[in-house]
Amino acid sequence: MNHIMLDLETFDSSPTAMIVSIGAVKMDLERFKLTGEEFYQIVRPGLYGTIGPDTVLWWLQQSVEAQKMFRAPAEKMMELPEALNKFSLWITGEGVQTNPDPPAIWGNGATFDNVILRHAYQLCCIPAPWSYRHGFCYRTMYRNFPGNKPYEKQGVQHNALDDAKSQALALINIMRRLKK
Repeated sequence: MNHIMLDLETFDSSPTAMIVSIGAVKMDLERFKLTGEEFYQIVRPGLYGTIGPDTVLWWLQQSVEAQKMFRAPAEKMMELPEALNKFSLWITGEGVQTNPDPPAIWGNGATFDNVILRHAYQLCCIPAPWSYRHGFCYRTMYRNFPGNKPYEKQGVQHNALDDAKSQALALINIMRRLKK
């Protein structure tokens, strides 16, 4: 199965949240490694999704590095529908399903990343490139295996791609231990 660790940065914590960036990495959970395939896209805040005042205040307390995406040049940002189409093409291999197995999408929380992204696809009338049957919760794995040491953060905390890498590496370590 094609495993992908997803991380979103948003302006709300509800399923209808406005997405401000999408980060993802592909993982090989049989060989216990990242494949090297990465996705990162800053989304131009716009008409899609809700904004929670508490989340905006939370963002104001984050590091300058984490907030950097809000000051990205216009050419590095995309409208949400364009970003979703780009993400779909990344998952499927430029429109041709390169792996006959459906992708497994891992998110940090049963009610966060996967749910928000699926809602965004619905809002934009774009089919999600994975089945609802293949959405998995990384947080459940991380919290339910005793002895799991805190994972080493990759890069900037609250950068969607760096967080996706950190979570993927922690999941790989859990899977390695489980399969021994």
